Amino acid sequence: MARLLLLLLAVIIIGAKAQDKSPIIKRPPKSTIVLVRSNIFVSCHADGTPSPSYTWLINDQVIRNTDPYKKTETFYNGISQLRVFAIEQGSSNFTCVANNGVGAPAIAVAKIIAISDENKPSGFPIIKSGPETGNDYFMLGSRNEIICNAVGNPKPKVIWEKNYMQINVTEHQGRLIIAENGSLIIISAIASDYGTYGCLAQNELGSHFSERVSYYVREPNRPPTIKQSSQNLTVIRGRNLRLNCTVDGHPNPSLQWICVNSTNNYSMDSSLFITLRNLIANISCTCKASNYYGQDSRYFAIAIVDLPTQPINLTATNITSKSIILYWQLRLHQLSTNIDQYILSYQVLNIINTGNLWETVISIGQDDELQYFIPDLLPATRYQFNLTSVNKYGQSPSANGIIITTADDVPSTYPLNVMIYNLNHWSIEVKWQPPAIPNGIITEYAIKYGTKIVDQSGNKTITVSNHNQSNSAVVSNLMNGTAYWLTIAAKTSVGRGPFAPTIDFVVRDGAPGRPRNLTATLVSKWDAQLKWMKPSYGYSIVQNYQIIVNNTYGSKSIKTDKSETFLLQSLLPYNNYTIFIYAIANTTMSQASNIVVISTPPKKPSQPPIHVKAIAIRPNAINITWELPPPVTFNGPLRWIRIFARERTDNIEIYIIKVSYKITSYTYTGLKPNKKYLISLQVENSVDHSDRSPSIAVKTLPEPSTGKFQIRSIAYNATCVKISWDKPTLSNSQTIDGYTVIWYKKSTIDTKEGELKLNSIHQTTCYLYNLQPSKSYVISVTPYNVAGDGVASVIEIKTPALPPLPPNITATVQSATTIDVEWTTTSKEVTHFFLIISRLNELSRITKLKGFQKFFRFNNL
Repeated sequence: MARLLLLLLAVIIIGAKAQDKSPIIKRPPKSTIVLVRSNIFVSCHADGTPSPSYTWLINDQVIRNTDPYKKTETFYNGISQLRVFAIEQGSSNFTCVANNGVGAPAIAVAKIIAISDENKPSGFPIIKSGPETGNDYFMLGSRNEIICNAVGNPKPKVIWEKNYMQINVTEHQGRLIIAENGSLIIISAIASDYGTYGCLAQNELGSHFSERVSYYVREPNRPPTIKQSSQNLTVIRGRNLRLNCTVDGHPNPSLQWICVNSTNNYSMDSSLFITLRNLIANISCTCKASNYYGQDSRYFAIAIVDLPTQPINLTATNITSKSIILYWQLRLHQLSTNIDQYILSYQVLNIINTGNLWETVISIGQDDELQYFIPDLLPATRYQFNLTSVNKYGQSPSANGIIITTADDVPSTYPLNVMIYNLNHWSIEVKWQPPAIPNGIITEYAIKYGTKIVDQSGNKTITVSNHNQSNSAVVSNLMNGTAYWLTIAAKTSVGRGPFAPTIDFVVRDGAPGRPRNLTATLVSKWDAQLKWMKPSYGYSIVQNYQIIVNNTYGSKSIKTDKSETFLLQSLLPYNNYTIFIYAIANTTMSQASNIVVISTPPKKPSQPPIHVKAIAIRPNAINITWELPPPVTFNGPLRWIRIFARERTDNIEIYIIKVSYKITSYTYTGLKPNKKYLISLQVENSVDHSDRSPSIAVKTLPEPSTGKFQIRSIAYNATCVKISWDKPTLSNSQTIDGYTVIWYKKSTIDTKEGELKLNSIHQTTCYLYNLQPSKSYVISVTPYNVAGDGVASVIEIKTPALPPLPPNITATVQSATTIDVEWTTTSKEVTHFFLIISRLNELSRITKLKGFQKFFRFNNL
């Protein structure tokens, strides 16, 4: 059976994850006795991670759901059940196998014996009355009882099932009760109580299953009740309104909507809700619900209202750097009497990531001026303005939105983050960022610098155009080793802003800044495009760049020209690369750029397992060993080792097994004995598998002999016996290499007396020496081969006794014709004595006597 299960389930040794758990059967199937032709249900529950799947067998035969009399099902709670309808008489082994691919499968076996009604023992449990088909519903909220009247001795235990799963009454918090008489009592039925019910009666003598009956849950009759209250509603003119009428009742009530306005009285669709579209006049609607047990209604009054008048032609005048005046109009035929106030909202458009948030909202009282002055704006700033009117019913659509830009002004602040970088012994590079509040477009920058001496005649001012917005400048013709000061100011079309605080520096040789914002993008699976920005300073002295590339297997350096882009080619699959760059000047090197990481995708492994070996260890098993190829050939995260086996004479793959890549050996079982197989392996990663390793041939061991054969024996004397036998009949898969002859005394059968090893199939005769006389022996002859011992044949013999020793004899002459003879002997088990008397070496008389005699008289001599 174990071999059958291994072949059936294709048990695979795999490398389990740390959190995986092999299956354990927590609730095995139970052995019991049932009545023939009854319907039975056998359950099995196993734990494991991942959740196990189940296979059921009856007498080693796999159960498939194509059999109408045997069905298997696994429920949401992990319990598997085998149902057998009209079970046949006899004893059967019901086997539950739980397997999840982690470790060995879990197996549990129960013996189910089906007996006829006339053969059931006294006290066997019988369900006299069970669930009945006549009353097939529960009333919602009512008390219900399902009968299960069982008798037996001992008193049977009653187990209830719903939808073929055992009912645990503790989970229902007292709503379900199993009564003393076995009945299932539902205290208050709910909708989820519908289903198929059955009971099981059990005691130590067996089990009896009731019929299964389906029940549904029915609601009690009640008049309709509408859940909404009557309402007075308002709706904006021209809009739609949805009215709901949620009703409860049984049977389901019918609905009718009746709506009335100034001109019409009409019925609407009979549904839980209606939609009134494009309303322009007041209307009232009534919802009526009715069934056989009563009726109910609700009233809805809908009044039409108007939104306020929409403002139009929003314009802006008197635009300065800090204020504007807004004007708007109303349409000529519309009055402002239905306007309570105006809402003015505006936002700054040139602030990044505002998310279209209207930052400022102003409430403007309703008046006749239709204008508003807005102060405290920012110079050179783009604003968007919107205007709407508001009354108690809502807000009008906005007027046409306008966008304006306030006028420029002189910068309010000086340039920020001024930095000085030495390039060589006569020049520097100055870098800065624009003022925080530029108040317009910066047209140029003024850089003022001088030596740190009392005489100010050497001070200089240079002007740098902001046309290309580089925010940098090179200052040359400086003196090496001299201390200088420097400051900078920004200028708009209106004028110049304040100078920044002065910075002191000394002129000397320096290095370029590091490359900036390095990025790497895979443009194909194995090529990456590198891009970066030139250094923030010192670019004028940069000669080239040096790219450093690191991966799992090492590091390399690549020199490029002064271009800020490079195509990195021929990357290895499934590798993490770290890349950074230096800027190289004549005699100096910058600091490293930011580090970027790219990961190449996996691809098919480059090499199969190596050093593959296979050896036969049993007639149906081969042990295979191997080693993984070098890691550089993995090309991705490994998943499995794929093992292929086929008979050498067959071109069809008959065995394909996947095992964990973490193991390096596997025992292939379920093969044919005495057959040649070709074995090859593949390694598999997350995307594909490698080519196969070269096939190696291995032959499974032959099976030992299983045929019976006759043994013959001849006793040569009391201590020697000749044994001979016929060669067993062999199948194509069986061989014999020799025989093992073992003998035991029958009185001490557990103690081996002797053993002979015959190393030829043709040696079918041997002699057993040094046996004990008059002893019973059991002799076995076992054929064997390289796979082990075959089936033994046995003979029982008894050795003959040793010849008795001569007795000690005395003779007494009693008369001329009479002699008395007496004798004694030490020999045991004497059956006869032969008394011989002769005259002058001439045999006269031989007398045969019983073995117990010790005296004889010769007369008539």
